[in-house]
Amino acid sequence: MQWGLKSARGQAHTLESIGPAIECIRTHFPVQGSHDMKKTLLQEEKIMVPRYYWTAGVNNLWSFDQHDKWRRFQLFLHVGLEPFSGQVLWLKVWWTNRNPRLICGWYCDTVAKLGGMPLVTQSDPRSENNGIFKGSHRNIKPKIFWNQLRRRWSPGFERLLDYGLNEGLYNPDDPLQRLTFHYIFIPWLQDELDLFVDRFNHTLPRHNRNKILPHGRPADIFEQPENFESQDFSILHLPSLNEVRNMYASPDHPVFELVPPAFAQQASAFISKRRTSTGVMDQQALPDEGFVGSEFMPLMDLPVYRPPTYTRGSSSANKFSSNDDESDYMHEWTDSDGNGSGQADVDNGAQA
Repeated sequence: MQWGLKSARGQAHTLESIGPAIECIRTHFPVQGSHDMKKTLLQEEKIMVPRYYWTAGVNNLWSFDQHDKWRRFQLFLHVGLEPFSGQVLWLKVWWTNRNPRLICGWYCDTVAKLGGMPLVTQSDPRSENNGIFKGSHRNIKPKIFWNQLRRRWSPGFERLLDYGLNEGLYNPDDPLQRLTFHYIFIPWLQDELDLFVDRFNHTLPRHNRNKILPHGRPADIFEQPENFESQDFSILHLPSLNEVRNMYASPDHPVFELVPPAFAQQASAFISKRRTSTGVMDQQALPDEGFVGSEFMPLMDLPVYRPPTYTRGSSSANKFSSNDDESDYMHEWTDSDGNGSGQADVDNGAQA
């Protein structure tokens, strides 16, 4: 029910009973499309026709989207979905979600794992989707998923991260703190997200009578579409996948590194020594003047952290949406000379 009105089904309408109203509207507006006709039915006949999401079958379409609600922690999420089944293909947390090489790498990894690729891809028309996606502003399925993730998974982790930020335990402007935070928290959060994805894909959703796509566990529909009167539309012959991966998303690219190698080496050695030492950590192991900027690790210029702003008369911070145009991590898809070779010039932010 919306605005106190019942839907066409709620009013017990049938094709025969709703027919005269549609014919009347068609007479007045002979070239009106279905979208406008629904609005006219609601306005003039008080009949609300629900919208339905439809796709032909499994792997006919993959949808992608990014999520920046954790930008204040310098954490960014990205999801890939198969809408027909509802299967989550990937759900990643990383220190950026704006680099097209990174998105291409996750896409290629998933295609290699499944042994097939979809007929069509869909995402918001943004720069990081260059070369992979077919842009669309009706990318509704990932938006619904983000809403479910924030209700079912995020609150507990967000409270923990907010505590560290608000109590001064974590300062995103401090290079050492940010890199340490990424080194420790991203793998942990990714493990938790993987567990959530496994539960999500193997859980039977609540029945929705307005849904025209199959009802069932996403994993069952995705793996056995023939049991749900559908089929798998994936393209199986992929002779150029490795070539595409090496050209546009080389695993050696810095964007795939959790932290810079110099930091990872020192952090690993530090943790190993802490685990094996029976006493207090040897203070001589670290330079007196600090870790970053010493001989242990060169000084790095990281993007400045911008805390949430507050509006007058409101006690809550403005939240970043997944449609923010600005980003601390913007990278070029091609060389600066525009030759399209795919060898991006990565700024210092990518090294972080």
